[in-house]
Amino acid sequence: MKNHKRRSLAHKFVFTANIVAAIFLLVCYLAPFIDPVYLWPIAFFGLAYPFILLINLLFFLFWLIIWRRPAWLSLIVIAAGTPFHKNSFGFNLPYDIEHKPDSSIRVMSYNTHYFRPINKRSNDDSTKNKILELIRNENPDILCIQEFYTRKKGKFNIKDSIQHIMGTKDVYVKKIIGDDYESTGLAIFSKYPIESSKEIPFSGERTDNTCIYADLNIHGRIVRIFNIHLQSISFQQQDYKYYQKIRDSLSTDPVLTRRIARMLKKAFEKRSIQAKLVAEAVQSSPYPVLLCGDFNDTPLSYAYCTVSKGMNSAFTQRGVGFGKTYGGAFPNFQIDFILFDNYFKAKTYKITPKKLSDHYPVRSDIMFN
Repeated sequence: MKNHKRRSLAHKFVFTANIVAAIFLLVCYLAPFIDPVYLWPIAFFGLAYPFILLINLLFFLFWLIIWRRPAWLSLIVIAAGTPFHKNSFGFNLPYDIEHKPDSSIRVMSYNTHYFRPINKRSNDDSTKNKILELIRNENPDILCIQEFYTRKKGKFNIKDSIQHIMGTKDVYVKKIIGDDYESTGLAIFSKYPIESSKEIPFSGERTDNTCIYADLNIHGRIVRIFNIHLQSISFQQQDYKYYQKIRDSLSTDPVLTRRIARMLKKAFEKRSIQAKLVAEAVQSSPYPVLLCGDFNDTPLSYAYCTVSKGMNSAFTQRGVGFGKTYGGAFPNFQIDFILFDNYFKAKTYKITPKKLSDHYPVRSDIMFN
């Protein structure tokens, strides 16, 4: 009798926790639609979505194993988020991602961390050469780079090196910070002629978080390619060390916790404003649109939802498995995307998980519909 009561109380406790987890998952589904400028705490749920989804899956399996009715709770809540799961997980069957279909356009997006080793500010010949070799092997027709770095002359004239690798003279580099010796910014390299190009600045600040586009002549058809880099969180070394401390020992510091929360809040709000500017530019384009970039936010975010409205994702159409594109210390998962409007369809999608930068390069072979 006592054992039965204990089991009953334990099941009630687990069911209560299950209800809380289910509610949290439903709140995750709201994150893409709630502007962080007005209600920023919801954005944290979008960031935590993979963990909350996993917890609900574990609850479902628990109830299923002991064959109890509450299994339906998590199953229904998980099923309700199917459109969101498709953006975060590739449900396509494995296929040959290396073969480039005839008449396709190979598009690649890469945040290169200024061609430097992760968490270092100095230039590194080895890292630069490995990234250039990766670009050579992937052989993109269009290459969008965030956190681009180049010098005017010498072995770190990366602009010239990539042009040589791709065999093209067509490039648009938007210098954000720099001088006559070296500069950083965003870049679009293209094997197709660039007819025109422009920056859509997010603010008056000198920052690599900006948007550029170039109009390409692809076999007589003009296509507008956007390269965007939305607001970074801008964590410092102390923030990464504190996050690692939490992971290792579950030890927290109220002051540092509030600092990280403020930084995340500020980044959520800035990305909201930036995403609206990008969406407006995309919607007003007179040409078919391809869009690449580092969103610094997940598929369950207001920024992604705003920019991707009316567009398709190469990952959703052809991705396989968990689309992790960020390899740094903070768990941002998939934050780099290749999107396009209904003029196109994706034939392949690939993430190359090489830790040369804190981001992994993504590329897709895209065709006109």
